[in-house]
Amino acid sequence: MISASLQQETGSVSAPGLDDVRSSRPEESGVSGGHGFPFGLWLLWSRFLIPSLGNKRTISGQRKTGGTGVERGPLRAGLEFLYDFGVTALTQRVFLETGSGHLEFDTEVDWQHRHKFLKVEFPVDANAREATYEMPFGLARRPTTFNNSVEMAPFEVPGHRWADLSEPGFGAAIFTDSKYGYACHGNTLRLSLLRGPTDPDPEADRGRHHFRYAFYPHAGGIIEGEVVHRAHEFNQPFLVAGGDLPEGNLFSVDSPHLVIDTVKEAADSNRHGDAQIAGCEIQMLDQIPPQRR
Repeated sequence: MISASLQQETGSVSAPGLDDVRSSRPEESGVSGGHGFPFGLWLLWSRFLIPSLGNKRTISGQRKTGGTGVERGPLRAGLEFLYDFGVTALTQRVFLETGSGHLEFDTEVDWQHRHKFLKVEFPVDANAREATYEMPFGLARRPTTFNNSVEMAPFEVPGHRWADLSEPGFGAAIFTDSKYGYACHGNTLRLSLLRGPTDPDPEADRGRHHFRYAFYPHAGGIIEGEVVHRAHEFNQPFLVAGGDLPEGNLFSVDSPHLVIDTVKEAADSNRHGDAQIAGCEIQMLDQIPPQRR
């Protein structure tokens, strides 16, 4: 179960927490020191030169409109916050949904800044030497320390639907539906949102944007915390449509850690396959009857 306290005047999240019997530290706090999730601006001149974390500039003249309730029901509740960054306006709706385990940020931005790089920061109450990022059909681990030039080089890491910082027994992840740049230094995870370079395209990212991201504290590591599974759910929400569907699943596997990403019919016949992956025996069964062509 996740709980969160939002300041209605500022929109900052003071203490998202986790109360899970699987955690080695009950009533675990997801955010270090209750700092919330502030935005940050970095200097940026060229789209090919991503700024290091040392070039951060705080947002000046930021004005906020207090939270307005946009949804309040037995299964989901939400508040809306309006931000004014000068030439850029941002509307953010924060949702907490029963059974999801994460705090969702639905964001609309009219981005007009030039030579700026907008990120959101997640100070996590966990310490680890490496953070983990999703890559195509796998993951990548990168250091969270800047002890030498090798560790400093990957200060911006490409990734897909999630990034995670975990220590034994507890961790937290970021989910995103359309952003692919991350960073982690110390215990602070960052998600890159929008850029304003002028070289080679002077209008890069300018205009209106709509995207979603989420903060997901969890017990255990990536496997125990079901990070991959939850990130897939966040990116593929249920759709309601009319019509009839056959009962049961078209495809199934006998391991909760295996994700079916793509299904393609074999060129010569319908085949079933078994495999050994990470010490687990995997069997995929399909419920589609073979058809003669």
